[in-house]
Amino acid sequence: MITTQELLTELRNAYEFIELSYLQPCLYIFCIASEFGVVPEEARLQAVAKKLQIPLAMIERLCILNSIEIKPVTEAERESEYFYIPSTGSVAHWLPLLDRGSRGGLPIIARSEGVRAIHFYGYKGGQARSSVLCALAASLSESGYRVLIVDADLEAPSMPAMMGLSVSSISSTFMGICGWSDEIEPIRAEPFSKQGGVVDLVACRPDAEKYDMDFSAFALRASMDNSVLMDGVEKLKTYAEALKEGEGYDVVLFDHRTGFNLSAVPIIQQWPGSVVVNIRLDGLSNERHSLYRSLFSVYPETPGAFVSFSLDPEATSQAIEKKHIAQIDGLLNDISENLSGPDSEPLPDEVLKTFWINWFHDRAYLRSAMPPLDSLSRDNLSAISNLREVLELSGSIEREHSNLGDPNFSLSGANAADLFVETRSIRNLFKNDSPFKYIFGRKGTGKTRLFARFIGSGLAEPLLATNDFPSGGVKSNSIIFNKILESVDGDYQSFWWALLSIAIEAGDTRNIDFLESAVDNWVVQGGELCLLQAKPAVVAEKLKTLDEKRFFVIDGVETAVSAKDMKEFVESLFMFLLSLQSDKGFSHYVDFRLFLRSDLQAGSVQNVEQQIANKTVELYWDRDAIFNFLLAKILVNDWFKSEFGDQVEEVAKRLPDIKSGSLSESEYKLYLHGFFPEKIRRNNLLTYTFFKTYFSDTSGDKDGGASFYPRLFERFLFELESLSKKSKREAIVDGKVNHLNMLEAHSLASLSFMQEITQELYNVLYLDENVSRNRELVDQFVSLFEGCATPFKRNEMARNLQGSLDVDLTKIKTALESMKKIGVFEERTGYPGEWRAGGLYKHGLKMKYVR
Repeated sequence: MITTQELLTELRNAYEFIELSYLQPCLYIFCIASEFGVVPEEARLQAVAKKLQIPLAMIERLCILNSIEIKPVTEAERESEYFYIPSTGSVAHWLPLLDRGSRGGLPIIARSEGVRAIHFYGYKGGQARSSVLCALAASLSESGYRVLIVDADLEAPSMPAMMGLSVSSISSTFMGICGWSDEIEPIRAEPFSKQGGVVDLVACRPDAEKYDMDFSAFALRASMDNSVLMDGVEKLKTYAEALKEGEGYDVVLFDHRTGFNLSAVPIIQQWPGSVVVNIRLDGLSNERHSLYRSLFSVYPETPGAFVSFSLDPEATSQAIEKKHIAQIDGLLNDISENLSGPDSEPLPDEVLKTFWINWFHDRAYLRSAMPPLDSLSRDNLSAISNLREVLELSGSIEREHSNLGDPNFSLSGANAADLFVETRSIRNLFKNDSPFKYIFGRKGTGKTRLFARFIGSGLAEPLLATNDFPSGGVKSNSIIFNKILESVDGDYQSFWWALLSIAIEAGDTRNIDFLESAVDNWVVQGGELCLLQAKPAVVAEKLKTLDEKRFFVIDGVETAVSAKDMKEFVESLFMFLLSLQSDKGFSHYVDFRLFLRSDLQAGSVQNVEQQIANKTVELYWDRDAIFNFLLAKILVNDWFKSEFGDQVEEVAKRLPDIKSGSLSESEYKLYLHGFFPEKIRRNNLLTYTFFKTYFSDTSGDKDGGASFYPRLFERFLFELESLSKKSKREAIVDGKVNHLNMLEAHSLASLSFMQEITQELYNVLYLDENVSRNRELVDQFVSLFEGCATPFKRNEMARNLQGSLDVDLTKIKTALESMKKIGVFEERTGYPGEWRAGGLYKHGLKMKYVR
């Protein structure tokens, strides 16, 4: 027996134009071709069967079983004889919507200025659909939204009971709107919030028993004639959009019946909107992919999201993803086809996962079917925030400024010249008795900024510095550096003691002339004497001549020596610092702070964990910190001040809050949308999601796992300004930065960031003993990732790279591991043996995301 989908496939292969339409109770399949003009009507179906090479009896049986009418007609006959049957663009039943070919022909519904509709649907019951809907309504109300909830569950309405409301008037019900009443009178469910938001309810039916027969008749009629529902929804839409300004609704939330019900599709089609699909990862509704794709196709502008309900009280988002990643990925594929642009590559994991939201069993619901919002768990409050974001409802209608967040958290120096994270622990770094001596962070997190702050504030002297640092210190891998290393026969342990001895003699390493003179005096002694003077005991005696304690800071370790020597060099440094830290003969005269890339300390010295325990600060930019930073950089950017003077002036009023890093998410998003469009149109991607995912190094920001890099954002703003001056395209479109410039600026900034990473990879990857040859191989190695797919199997990638690089396979695998340690790659959760490029590194390496 052939199925309907198989028949449609054969028809589309044989004829140029096939149209599906539903007019209760039949599915009409129009097979439109000019050749039917010369075929008698009674012989046309036989002609179709012959062309398809399918027995006519089989086709006729399928039509009887599924209430199908096949109409082989000419184009003129379709328009003149069957005009009463709606076109493909008007879908009122699951049947045509479940067909991929028909979905592809649906008109693209652009965002209107009217009232937004959000539809809540679940294939099975018990998936927290109504609970999530009510929590979303409460959250929106607190942000000043006027919300209308419509209980459209014709088989088991429950919203009034959940909300503790009684419904006596037929005019307050969906049943009334669909014909039983001329009036529409929603019930006030939640009074005005402080921000002016409300929640109103249109119940499905009145409570009174006297309406039981009428409601049963209404449900029966709606199942046989869906125009009842469509006319009612159109009536409600007209009512909602005609309300006076200040009294109208901003969003309507529809609560739908589960399964292949007869009411959901006509309602969604009549008032198109985003669909929130509630689901449980119990296997009972996972395989309904065509159903979910159908729902998400209705409103591709903002298709919706999955909300996954877990009853496990111990569950976390990470644990759920690890256990069910294959199912999650399969379901996210159902929404991805509506998100990606026609000419763009599939959306990467870090973007697509924002459309998967975990909702957890919450004890607050044991006390009430609709508990106060502030009684929900932190995870579920976060889920509502994430849901609002993907539905593009995250802003506020009426806003009051508030300084949220940790009052002890700050961004110091929000003036472009000196910006870095200044948490309580970092503030303590500047105290003489600070216990923190080791500052670790990935490249681009601000280590050198902080290093410079110590020196610029007169609190410390540079012992070792990066090559481009202008204010003293021995420069990493410089001529002076190599002179000192050669004076001690290349012994790294002796090098550090020699460096300290030279610093003592120089008096102040911030004075380059003093420092160079001290180096010359050291070198002139000759090799044997230099080695003798570089003994710890000799340096200890020299320290006793100091009148006051000296404070040194160390940076630039990552680029000091070749990759093959890096481990030994770092080990010697930690052994040197251990002596300064634990021996009173040194700690009485010398203090230090080390700024080091995070991966270099791991495994560098046995028991290094004990050495750095309780003495470490990990530099890390989370979401709130980086967006406060971004606004601070915009405030001092000449191009933004020129093009967005009013917006910059408005943001500048919040400068104290920006400096303290206390702008909340809703506040900095509001300000960012003053400069940037709310959506990257080419990718159908929210601008805020673009910033969160394309600029972070992992896919884990939802659970606090991603980090951001000030240097990348700085470069992005620089490239935006540059493009505005040299690009032929308009820099400003509809009062906002051109989204095409944003995409190009990000691409250029990512490439620049990757070039900086490559500079460090020269000292990380060991592909050849010869330093010059190693650099050449590293450049080739990095370039080979262009066009490669991510995620990837680590061993397969190594073998593929070896095919284009004359390097031992073991060294290539080690190189991949080293890149993973510094954050370029990460393991793909739930897929053993698979890696993926971190979000920003994918763009920097020009890899292609493949689902």
